[in-house]
Amino acid sequence: MNAAEALRSIRYDWLSYIQEKVRVDFDNARQAPVHFTHRARTHLVSDVLGRFRNRDDSGLNGF
Repeated sequence: MNAAEALRSIRYDWLSYIQEKVRVDFDNARQAPVHFTHRARTHLVSDVLGRFRNRDDSGLNGF
């Protein structure tokens, strides 16, 4: 799934957009998240659609 497909899926309520901090298991070797926990459920990260900066004083540290 690319970014355009993901945005279209969010628009039609096929995917949910989570805009909050969640607990993430991160693979330092690959520099990518493996899975995250949201509302007591664990979700596998199959693909990262993009990275963003969530604080002005840091690098790209959000997914």
